[in-house]
Amino acid sequence: MNLMKIPISFRDASFLSLLFSNLITIILAIAHKWDVFTVMWIYWGQSIIIGFFHILTFLSFKKYKLKKSPRIYEPSFISKLPFAFFFMLHYGLFHAGYAFFLIMLDAFFSYLDTNYILLALLVFFINHFFSYVYHLIKERDKVHDSEKMMIFPYARIIPMHFTFMFGIFFGKSMIIIFLLLKTIADVVMHGIEHR
Repeated sequence: MNLMKIPISFRDASFLSLLFSNLITIILAIAHKWDVFTVMWIYWGQSIIIGFFHILTFLSFKKYKLKKSPRIYEPSFISKLPFAFFFMLHYGLFHAGYAFFLIMLDAFFSYLDTNYILLALLVFFINHFFSYVYHLIKERDKVHDSEKMMIFPYARIIPMHFTFMFGIFFGKSMIIIFLLLKTIADVVMHGIEHR
């Protein structure tokens, strides 16, 4: 993958919004000396938000194609609901398993400040809502690959969470490095998504 071809632009308002959201989280983490589990819960919540807006995006777009077919489909809203339900089911099960893993670890290692978790999640929700509206206006009439839309949220969130799995073994001393790595992964995948 050539990162130079990923359209990350400081003139892209949704990119700036995502970057700003991550920077707010980094500042809060430094100021309140978060542990890695607090951060993992925040990014678990961000993943849920990404999935929610992904479903809205799929239901909002008009034109689709299959990867191996040149035919363009314009499905009705009703005909898109089974896809949305199937995505919600497997994405939800993935995050339920992840939540169980975090709950088991938190029972032994961590104390969570839920107020700051909710604040960070509000910031990410506003960011993803803005990004949804911003790109819906620009991309609604484009032809979208339905198979890629099924897979892409995982391509975006799995590297993010995989990075933080390593953070468990380093604790607070490495939390800022992992936050910065996560921010880089987030903005790169955002650029790929809207390439």
